[in-house]
Amino acid sequence: MKRNLILLTLFMLVQIVFCNAAPFSLTQKQQDSLSAYTGKFQTIQGTPITYAELIIENGKLTARLSNEQTLILKQLSGDNFVVPEQNLAIKFIRDPTDKVVKIAVNGNIE
Repeated sequence: MKRNLILLTLFMLVQIVFCNAAPFSLTQKQQDSLSAYTGKFQTIQGTPITYAELIIENGKLTARLSNEQTLILKQLSGDNFVVPEQNLAIKFIRDPTDKVVKIAVNGNIE
């Protein structure tokens, strides 16, 4: 009887905690998954653009380039993105620890 009472009390406490938890919005979930791609990336020498800073803006992965141009990246799947307006294919390259360390733009690694 005592065991059943403890289990019932524990069950009720768990229900109260989960009911009071803030709902996890889809936008927040999308931002969390995109946050792995944020950061500042230096480009290959000899190009007019010297860096690209990737940020999340209005729930979208956005690249702010050193030439003051802003591009919105659309995720296709996994680490593969496109910039539809520029007809650019973007692939993020990860190191062995699964951290994004490089960007391949139309096959050119930045």
